[in-house]
Amino acid sequence: MSPPHDEVLLFRQKGGIENAIGRLRRTLPRKTDLATLSNEHCTRLVQVYNNTPRKCLGYLRRLP
Repeated sequence: MSPPHDEVLLFRQKGGIENAIGRLRRTLPRKTDLATLSNEHCTRLVQVYNNTPRKCLGYLRRLP
């Protein structure tokens, strides 16, 4: 019996989510409490993440 379609998608997405979290945390010192970051700092981190070229997009950037 195969798993439901939703479970298969969640399993495939797990690696992408873990990679995204790791990439966002890469620029922060270890043990940084994310609750203490300002909104501006969080916004800047997201902008840098979204403007990084992706292999799956043919090394293009996401649209704003």
